Amino acid sequence: DLPFIWNQGELANGHVGITGTSGSGKTYQIRRFLSAYAADPDTQISIFDYHGDIDVPGASEVLFSESTRYGYNPFVVNPDPHYGGLRKAANHIIDIMSSNRKLGEQQAAVLRQLVTDCYGVKWMTQDKPSSWVKRNASETECEQLYSDRNWRALGQCYPTLTDLERLIQKKLKMGLFGVDENNQANVALRAFESFMRSTRTFVKAKERHSKEDTEKTEQAVAKARETAIQEYEKALSETRTGSEMEEILKYDSVDTLKSLLIRLENVKALGLFNANEPPFTGRIHRYNIKPLASSESELKMFIYSRMLAIFFQEMQKGESNGRVRHVIALDEAKRFCDEDPSNPINIIANEARKFGIALVLASQSPTHFSADFINSAGTLLIQNMAPGDWTHAATKLQIEKSKLQYLKPQQTALLKLQRVGENSRWFSLDFKR
Repeated sequence: DLPFIWNQGELANGHVGITGTSGSGKTYQIRRFLSAYAADPDTQISIFDYHGDIDVPGASEVLFSESTRYGYNPFVVNPDPHYGGLRKAANHIIDIMSSNRKLGEQQAAVLRQLVTDCYGVKWMTQDKPSSWVKRNASETECEQLYSDRNWRALGQCYPTLTDLERLIQKKLKMGLFGVDENNQANVALRAFESFMRSTRTFVKAKERHSKEDTEKTEQAVAKARETAIQEYEKALSETRTGSEMEEILKYDSVDTLKSLLIRLENVKALGLFNANEPPFTGRIHRYNIKPLASSESELKMFIYSRMLAIFFQEMQKGESNGRVRHVIALDEAKRFCDEDPSNPINIIANEARKFGIALVLASQSPTHFSADFINSAGTLLIQNMAPGDWTHAATKLQIEKSKLQYLKPQQTALLKLQRVGENSRWFSLDFKR
């Protein structure tokens, strides 16, 4: 028999799905497909290596962990006026903070304002694209500049999550202790709130016809009114910018700020979203994420973030005319695939072909892949699977169950190809021939 030849150029797209139980040769097949893509000197490859064993010749490997603290600063702005800007960067940060549990409307609104203010400190505004270009300084350099109070040099660097953390802590102090720029606007607002509470208590006492409570609460109202007037007089005399009250009202919810701070601390602790860019070289980047395997929600957050960054980067380059420019490989796809249309895997599976992006996903069963990926993939290599998956997998793949029952590890497999202008076809492979 003649050997079977896989020619990506004949296929509808470069997406590849590989399945097989442990010991079936799944990792070996991943390497084979990636090596085929690597043969094109103009193709970039990003490998998210969950087990730390997808070693492709020529790959530049970086270990990601809480210790190495390599990561990507989510505040870095794409300077392209069509695809970039502060609003898109803010949306990205909100997505990161929402990955474990979706932010509420109030939380998202406050976080957006906080991010906007972080950019504002660096003199960056949405309506001025020339202000979007800054320097991505490392965590160590940023901390040193902050320690030296070198505000001018800091102003030339992108904000970081540490800047966001400091801003939230500052706003919390304003809300909890009345500490603001002139130490007065928040005090006046709290005094007014105290007067309103006293007034409500007085009205309720009158409604109960309690003479003693009415007299007592009336005195409290008078005292609260006097205090509020005094504090507002101080606030008026000490106003410097005219925006003091507006600043207080934007961040008036202490509980919202507390919840955002807790989420931010969790994101920062993972160490993947900082200004310490990984020292990759060449065009094949292997993300060794094995140390992060126990933090599944944070791992999703990181991988989805990188996938979207690659997607927007390639989209900005324009259509690729059928050529694969960037391959994204992801093992243990079960942990990252679902049927959510907003999942970056589904977005790339459906929309990224024309921008030259190919997905290479691997998992133990085709049931782990989303319907969007299965329907769009140009190549599906199905090796043996657990008997409990046969029925569901046959339905998802739209083939007879009997074809899955007799697959043997490292011996036989099914291959589905979607060639340009043709209906998809299934082939039986015998690796021993």
